[in-house]
Amino acid sequence: MEIFFEGQYSKQALLKAQKIHYRPSPVIRVIRIIGIVTVVIIYIAQFVLRRPERFLDEVGILLPAFIILYVLAMPFLLPYSTIQQVMKNPDFIATISGKVNENGVTMNAKRSNSDLKWELFTKYIHKGDLILLYSTNNCFYLFPHYFFKSQVDWDNFQNVIKEKIRKCEVR
Repeated sequence: MEIFFEGQYSKQALLKAQKIHYRPSPVIRVIRIIGIVTVVIIYIAQFVLRRPERFLDEVGILLPAFIILYVLAMPFLLPYSTIQQVMKNPDFIATISGKVNENGVTMNAKRSNSDLKWELFTKYIHKGDLILLYSTNNCFYLFPHYFFKSQVDWDNFQNVIKEKIRKCEVR
């Protein structure tokens, strides 16, 4: 059986995929949020209690606080900065077509064609109307529902990847 797909990535689909990809575990998310709140409270308390009169005193408190906030907030901000770079690349917004069969996935784009065997994929994540097929921890191929012409094709695609790729995360 061959399942054909074709479409262009929308900004919304790419952003949602980036959010899924960069999403930390629930425990790490809670720790990061608590850390952000703690840094803000400590900074406000320091500023209120000390009332620095010199600019350098304030920078001595403010600069480390902003660095810590940046590090803690990075997973929440990274999808947005990544999507800005991706949308500037015409290859990502060009039409992508291909087919899925028993051997793997064939993808055709303006500047490249790829035959990806099922053995290449290590896991997949299915979230709503998106499926991310991972070949390594940081490399994924995005398949939105709207790439498929019918609900039957989408359902068949899901069944094939469930059969071919064992490790799954449903978020």
